[in-house]
Amino acid sequence: MAEEPKIKNVSFQEIFHSQNDIKDKFLSRLFGIFSEDIVRIWCNDSQSPYLDLGRPTIKIDDEKRGRTMDFTFQSRDNGKNFVGELKCELEYENYRYMTLTGYFGEIGHLFGMKTAGCPVKSATPIL
Repeated sequence: MAEEPKIKNVSFQEIFHSQNDIKDKFLSRLFGIFSEDIVRIWCNDSQSPYLDLGRPTIKIDDEKRGRTMDFTFQSRDNGKNFVGELKCELEYENYRYMTLTGYFGEIGHLFGMKTAGCPVKSATPIL
């Protein structure tokens, strides 16, 4: 009889935080692309509270070019629209954001905010 293959449990950190920077950057981007698909599939389900209306381009005041975001969600409940951006920064800044602890200051850099030493608890997006 053939021996059954042994399955090894591997943690998320072991996969995405190796000793190989190039591999980790690649896996981070690949995971990010896959994550966007998961959200779109979820929105296609009739039980999802949101519809995915596509990728919006947001232009702020006098900007010449807008910023294309990942999602426009529409609430199935009240019809309100929400713009969403999915980030997969597993490897970014030496894995600093691989494990989030739940306060807005961890993602303030996405909005150009300087948050070191002063965690931002909330922000009002300008759309």
